[in-house]
Amino acid sequence: MPARIVIDNAKCAITRACRTDPLVQRAYAECAEGYGFRIDACPPGEPQLKGIVEAGVKYVKGNFVLAHALYSAPFALVGRRLWLRATDASVALYEDYRHVATHARALRAGERRTVRDHLPPDAARFLAHDRGWCEEQAVRIGQACATLVGRLLADRILERLRASLRQSGRIRS
Repeated sequence: MPARIVIDNAKCAITRACRTDPLVQRAYAECAEGYGFRIDACPPGEPQLKGIVEAGVKYVKGNFVLAHALYSAPFALVGRRLWLRATDASVALYEDYRHVATHARALRAGERRTVRDHLPPDAARFLAHDRGWCEEQAVRIGQACATLVGRLLADRILERLRASLRQSGRIRS
């Protein structure tokens, strides 16, 4: 591990460029502290000191962090800015410095990791209903509804879908 890394003033690493006291992005500073290297930001306005970093920035933006996976957060935090800390095995979400969720790392692009407790109460209650509940509600409405719901549920697609999602780790019971 190098003792010192010279970096351009990209916003993903340096949130405020300054010749004497640059402000380093929190996760990057934690990374440097963990690995024991010093971060030296290039002084603003001195392009001759800038290293060739564009290929690395392109990699980080396109491939490095989450591979286009989706992770749930508590519904009460919708619209809030959250911080992310990812390792090879997990993804942790924070609101400011408060830990709000941890997920096992997604294995494929487009994969979703959802914790049922993160859902709004109405959505969680809906997902808690089973085939019997649906059939009961249909009977209460009337025979025609019960016949229709019976036909729709005959394929047992919901059970297969839930089993598939649980097996892939996309939802937890």
